Amino acid sequence: GTDQKGERFWNRIHNYCEEYNPTMKRGVGATKKQWHKITKAVAQFAGCYDQATRNIRSGSRGIYIKELAYKIYSSNYG
Repeated sequence: GTDQKGERFWNRIHNYCEEYNPTMKRGVGATKKQWHKITKAVAQFAGCYDQATRNIRSGSRGIYIKELAYKIYSSNYG
């Protein structure tokens, strides 16, 4: 539910990950840290994708937008 404490939430996420990936070696804290790294990168790429959609001519195919988004992401974040 929405009223659970952070520690309980991350324990549930960790248990879920272990259930579906028994070879996982991360602890609860490392799982949480990895999630934050992933969401940061996704947010950065989403910003690059938005920028790419503004810079592409009308009627362009989606593949061109994605390619431009990758180029923008690479130049901004490496």
